Amino acid sequence: MTHCGAPDLDFSSVHTTRLQDRPSKVTLNDFGQPWALGGSFNDFMSRLPQVLAASHLKGVVSALVEAKRQQRMVILAMGAHPVKVGLNPIIIDLLRRGLITVLAFNGAVVVHDTEVALAGKTSETVEAGIDSGDFGVTQETGSMVNRAIKSGAGQGLGLGAAVGQRLLESDCPHNEFSLLAQSVKLGRPATVHVALGTDVIHIHPEVDGAALGQTCLTDFRTFASRVAQLDGGVLINLGSAVIMPEVFLKALTL
Repeated sequence: MTHCGAPDLDFSSVHTTRLQDRPSKVTLNDFGQPWALGGSFNDFMSRLPQVLAASHLKGVVSALVEAKRQQRMVILAMGAHPVKVGLNPIIIDLLRRGLITVLAFNGAVVVHDTEVALAGKTSETVEAGIDSGDFGVTQETGSMVNRAIKSGAGQGLGLGAAVGQRLLESDCPHNEFSLLAQSVKLGRPATVHVALGTDVIHIHPEVDGAALGQTCLTDFRTFASRVAQLDGGVLINLGSAVIMPEVFLKALTL
């Protein structure tokens, strides 16, 4: 019998193989085990499956521990979402412990991190402000960041150091939760890599394109110099699908 002119396949000619002879990606040795009451967090980690994300997580943990043991560099490259989901205190703790040695951000991190330092809150609802023209035009954010960048350019600073320094000098009420302020306070590099037009500070009246370009190029050179020392270390890309992977690629080429 045929349907629409195509003959039925003859399944009797299918060649089968033995299950025991066939290679398999998952075995019982890879299965997870239930966590036991009274067990440690390390017990929980060790009982996760050796499959996909859990296996990758264990690999990251192992690489970070080895990098710390060998005193190698650990670079955290990230977009703004880690800030917006409340990870700043954890990242700052890792900086203090020396488990992260370099931070590298896209431009949006600067916006949200500055608002955290200034007001203890961040992240607008785009839908609520885009029609009225109120989205992205917060006065304090734009003035603080743009003035810091312009001042930093005059001092030969990178963008990350310029904003972090300004936050500390301004004694912002929530600096203890700011990645940029704490990176300056701890003496850890925090570089910023901006794509012009992507961040709300670029529509602010005080924006200075020359200062943006100069401070970002300074930061890129700093970042590239750290990547040159990365042998045996770790680079984590967290929450940036385009900007930070591309910046890393260019730094690695250098």
